[in-house]
Amino acid sequence: MAVKVAVEYFDGMLGFDPLLENQQEIDSLRLFLESTLTLIFDLKTIIENKTIFIKPNLNFVPVKLNPYAMTDPRLLLALIRLIHAYNPKKIILGEKGGQKRLSKFSYDLLCQHFSIPPYVEFVPLDTEKRIEMDTLTEMSSQTLSLPESFARADVVIDVAKMKTHSLTEVSLGMKNLFGLLTDEEKIKQHNDDIIFKLVDLLSARQPDITIIDGIFALEGQGPLYGIPRRSNTVIVSNECLAADAVAAFLMGFEPAQIAHLALAARHGLGKIHFNEIELKGKNPDALRQKFIRADFNLNPVSDIVDIIKGQDVPSGYLNAISHSLERIFYENIKLSPLKIYVGKFTNIFPGSKSIIFGDITADTMPHNDASIVIKGHPPTAFALYDALRASFLKVA
Repeated sequence: MAVKVAVEYFDGMLGFDPLLENQQEIDSLRLFLESTLTLIFDLKTIIENKTIFIKPNLNFVPVKLNPYAMTDPRLLLALIRLIHAYNPKKIILGEKGGQKRLSKFSYDLLCQHFSIPPYVEFVPLDTEKRIEMDTLTEMSSQTLSLPESFARADVVIDVAKMKTHSLTEVSLGMKNLFGLLTDEEKIKQHNDDIIFKLVDLLSARQPDITIIDGIFALEGQGPLYGIPRRSNTVIVSNECLAADAVAAFLMGFEPAQIAHLALAARHGLGKIHFNEIELKGKNPDALRQKFIRADFNLNPVSDIVDIIKGQDVPSGYLNAISHSLERIFYENIKLSPLKIYVGKFTNIFPGSKSIIFGDITADTMPHNDASIVIKGHPPTAFALYDALRASFLKVA
């Protein structure tokens, strides 16, 4: 089957608040999605009497600060209602929690804002039975432990958000699948080798349909904070990698320079060059923008927090520090002055009010009870945030 990507521009009315339910908006998005999907797919053939597994990005952290970091719920509900109209056997909405929150928390929060159709079965992937699936590429794993509903579904629909990412440059269809992994696998791979796990994951099972939500995209300090950008674009494809390549191009990136996209293409998992892709809908050149890139070295509270880097600092460590300091900044939490040490050190003894960040740092730096050691390789995204709130909050 030819690799096809449809790019369409949504020119309907859509409010700026993605958490405000409006039936007219959802109906408009449903018609828009149907016209876009039918540029590539025979929906009756692909959906009727099939079990459909939908993987969105529903990480509601921190939802009150930045709801644009997730798949727009209005687009998701429009897709669910569209699928239902083609008589599927079952519609499964599967998501895994993140940042110390269970997936049920995100789903319950979704239900607070929207009327979820009763024919949708929500499956919390953090507690579901898992199946070992072989990877074709075996770059970091010969097998991956993946959710049963994902593995056994007749059709998998990957509904990703178009956004920048501080480790992988872009977070699109491939990165959205990362949420299928267990916490242990995710933490272990959120480091310099994350691109290998992304390629292995794509090789274990390709989504049948990839949809990238770029109506309100996210630029800057993605994947959690960043700035919403109204791009009004949706990308649909029968190949995840091709969808990501076109989406990355629309964001102003060169697909061949995005490490995990280029690596997946080299391993035969899809196409990233436009001369190998059958483009439908709008001309990508006409919709291309230049997104602000994410920077895992950014310190938004540098006036009060000093990050001291040693040798051989993994990008996953810096990414975790950045996530926590961004959250401190966005929540307007006041801190006392402090130093964070990260990387390998020799002959340095940290003073009081210091943080020793990560196993690499702790293993090479002498420290005493006056310092706080945050373990992990790398530590979890908000381990530093938790430590700062507990120990370094400025007393008024």
